[in-house]
Order: sequence, then C-alpha cells, then structure tokens
Amino acid sequence: MAARLKERYNSEIRGQLQEELGVSNPMAVPRLLKIVVNVGVGRATQDIKELDRAVDALAVITVRHLSATESAASITFYFTLTGSIAGSAMVAAFGWVTPSLPDLALLIGVGLVGGIGQYSLTQAFRYAEATAIAPLEYLSMAWALLFGYLIWTDIPE
Repeated sequence: MAARLKERYNSEIRGQLQEELGVSNPMAVPRLLKIVVNVGVGRATQDIKELDRAVDALAVITVRHLSATESAASITFYFTLTGSIAGSAMVAAFGWVTPSLPDLALLIGVGLVGGIGQYSLTQAFRYAEATAIAPLEYLSMAWALLFGYLIWTDIPE
C-alpha cells in the first residue's frame, strides 16, 4: 500500500506540487518520507461504538500495511501480545477467577481457533485489498450464532 502511494506521489502529485511552489529544481520539491494515519474520535465521547469502529479501522489499515513487509506469524504474535496485555489489565481491574477444567479446555480451543483466524486474516490482507476482505468479516456474526447454538444451545433474543 505504501509503495502504491509513493508511486502516485512521484508520478502525479510531485509535478503538481513543483508547479504550485514555482520551483524549477525537482530536488527542491518535498519528498514523501512516511505516511501517518490519524483518526479523529470526537464523537466517541458520546458513543463508545464510534471508538470501536475507529480502532477496528486502524487495526485493518495497520495489518494491511504491515503485511507487505512482515510475516503473518510475527503480526499475529504481536497482535496477540498486545491483546494479552490489554486482557491482563482487565483481569487486574476486575479480579481473577480460576476457570474449571472444561472451561480451560474451551478457552484454549477458542485461543487456538482465534489465532488461526488472525493468521488467516493477516495472510488475506497480504493478497487482497481491504475493501474486498472487510465485508467478509461480517460472517463472524453468523459463525458466532452457529457456535453459540451448537456449544451452549444459546438462542438469540
């Protein structure tokens, strides 16, 4: 993604910028060194869902960008590490409850399936545009409903 933006800057925007600045030397035109993603979350103070959407969008953009240079395994590892640290903060805030053996087995299974899913999603971002992959993430709701019914016989209201 960054290479595509840099190519567009060099082929289209740089010439326009040179004309706009009125410089004859192409070396005097500013270079593109890095791209910073910044999201305003002013509405998140009233609606927490807005913050969730912004964080999800930043995660998708970050994974897409990292998948061009990093391996899917390292991206999955660091996302899992970050999630573990955040989860530990939640445990510290609300207290630890030791899971029973069946619950522990389910937690390990969920962790493994989640890790495989994260790895697969990271690989998908390497080969396809985010706009093609993002709609498929809505399938997670269907899977959650199916597994909720099959494992816990949970029927949504």
